Amino acid sequence: MSKYKLYYSPLTCSMAVHAVLNAVNAEFELVRIERGTKRSAEHLQLNPLGQVPVLIEDGVVLRESAAIMIHLLEKFKHPLLPPSGDSRRKTLQWLLFFNSSMHQAHAAYFLTARNIEDAKIAEPVLNLMAKRIQKLWEYVEDEINSEFLCGDSPSAADILMTVIANWAQAINPSPVTGEKVKAICSKVIKLPYFAKTLETEGVIYKL
Repeated sequence: MSKYKLYYSPLTCSMAVHAVLNAVNAEFELVRIERGTKRSAEHLQLNPLGQVPVLIEDGVVLRESAAIMIHLLEKFKHPLLPPSGDSRRKTLQWLLFFNSSMHQAHAAYFLTARNIEDAKIAEPVLNLMAKRIQKLWEYVEDEINSEFLCGDSPSAADILMTVIANWAQAINPSPVTGEKVKAICSKVIKLPYFAKTLETEGVIYKL
């Protein structure tokens, strides 16, 4: 059985990979990377962009949350990624939506907030970005027609959605997630492997 090393930062998308490692009962080591700090030479060698997650598997470097999650779930044949059928198609669609469209919208907001010091310039730009994020969450809410995003069981997409939904507290004005999104997140955070991830990373989840 492979041993893994995960480079992570609390509250980032790496939390979804951490949860998957717990879900598949993999043997792994954690390396915490503090947000806003200078990246070490070791980390930059593994990922020149200085981003997390980075997963080391048998000496091989894997990057990008969705790619790592898919790889692990396929390798361990875990039901968070169905093997075939409509549920698999939906899982991949939603997983990549949250890894790209939703994540990028939030990342753009945070990058702008950190780097534009003039409030008169930043405020209208950030307001537009916050409205875009709100529309994305409204789209998700409108598309949900089952207990979880892709059916009656949790999927990898639900894991990543739940991680990103917790970022709302850092946005002003905070996006309002719908009742169906909140219901899914409330169930996901109680899953043993997700709850263990929250505890290990010291993250308080706010619905």
